[in-house]
Amino acid sequence: MKKNKKVIASLLAAVMAASLLASCSQGTAEKKGDDQTGNTTTEASGDSKAMVYASDDFNAKFSPFFADTVPDQDITNIVNVPLFPTDRNGAIVYKGIEGEKREYNGQEYTYNGIADLEVTENADGTVYYDIKMKDGVTFSDGEPLTVDDVIFSFYVLSDPTYDGNATVFSTPIQGMKEYRSGVDTLFNLILAAGEENTDFSKWTEEQQKTFWADYKTAVDAFVKEIVDLCVANGLNKEGDSIAACAANYGYEGLKDDATAMDFFNA
Repeated sequence: MKKNKKVIASLLAAVMAASLLASCSQGTAEKKGDDQTGNTTTEASGDSKAMVYASDDFNAKFSPFFADTVPDQDITNIVNVPLFPTDRNGAIVYKGIEGEKREYNGQEYTYNGIADLEVTENADGTVYYDIKMKDGVTFSDGEPLTVDDVIFSFYVLSDPTYDGNATVFSTPIQGMKEYRSGVDTLFNLILAAGEENTDFSKWTEEQQKTFWADYKTAVDAFVKEIVDLCVANGLNKEGDSIAACAANYGYEGLKDDATAMDFFNA
């Protein structure tokens, strides 16, 4: 049990990144030409302290929530700070505000961060994580960083529509299951309401009409691919009904006048 708790704590620390943008001076990279090895060189213009990071693998997702390539993650790590840093052994630094001294390979290092973390393991098996933020920490635009920003990060990572790489939603956080089951995508809500729905308190009538028009177009295209496949493989001939093709595709029992939507919903 304790091992599992430590794993959960590590996961939480890994994903709870406060988007604290560094105050980097603006500068641009100028192409200088080819060096003696044939490689193109660049030089930063403007501030001489500007850093140039070049890569062919950028996806331009420089966000702690959505970075999905190593170069994107590198940039994210440069311009953001983690809520809880780790030491050279990968262990969480719990007292980042005051700083912690830890030894590595015979040398002592001091680790500082923007928050303290207190972990309390309760007798009933639950674990409390109490976070204290450092005063005076600001975003690059001068806005103060508060625990509300940490809560916002949790909302993003826990949202049912979140499609980034973090998996905080899979950890056994109290209330997580209820939160995720109580929220659904607009796609699922409109689909469940049906085409004849007249309650437009959560979406507009125009949104509903557009949804069903696009949905039917997608269904028709999907079913046509199956029909074409059956004809191409000699299972059916041109002009056969959707029901006949569906039967040869493993969906028997459709009415002779079945539509593409009937087949799709079978």
